[in-house]
Amino acid sequence: MVGRRRPLARGGRHGRVRPVVPDPRRGRRRNTRHHARRGHRADHRRRNQPGRHVRRLRIAQMKHPTRQHPGFTLVEMVVSLAILSIVMSALMSTMLLATGAIPDTDDPALAAPDINAVMERILADATFARSVEVKTAGLVLGVNDRTGDANPDVIHYSLTDPASTPTTLYTSVNGGDQRVLLSGVLAARFSITSFDSTTNLLTVEIAAQRGTIYRSSTELAARP
Repeated sequence: MVGRRRPLARGGRHGRVRPVVPDPRRGRRRNTRHHARRGHRADHRRRNQPGRHVRRLRIAQMKHPTRQHPGFTLVEMVVSLAILSIVMSALMSTMLLATGAIPDTDDPALAAPDINAVMERILADATFARSVEVKTAGLVLGVNDRTGDANPDVIHYSLTDPASTPTTLYTSVNGGDQRVLLSGVLAARFSITSFDSTTNLLTVEIAAQRGTIYRSSTELAARP
């Protein structure tokens, strides 16, 4: 009934029975323990959560997803083409330098040593020749015995075909086999200049490729 107090229980064997009243402090301790557990869970979740920069990165990735298929962007293509053009230019320069390093067979600088050697040989034979006779695009020298038969020998210097160019300058001894001295000769000219009764000068001129003319002279010991 409302307003009536519950009668106290009667005392028994163990004494008077007291009513069971909940302890408010015990409940407070339980609640405090419960709140502590909740705070621990919240702190644990807070620790395991990613940092602010990680969350921003994830948001940026969601807004701008990465490419799933491999390929080149426009900037990468432009950079690749620029590098490729530089490499191709370097290769072309290397090829041009290598091509320029190949010697040219028509280069006068390469033919000069051979031509000078031939002219020195002709002038050496003519210097001490017993007789010197100049012919059209040719030279005939009478020299002492060179074949071992105790007879004077005759050395011929002439062009194979003076009418056609380039031609070949050859030599022969006593009308024998022709021996090639120079090839690619455009012209050859032999001339003798007399200054007095005892001084004669033999001049040899050879025109090589590209119009280069080589000229040399020597004084003869015998008159033609």
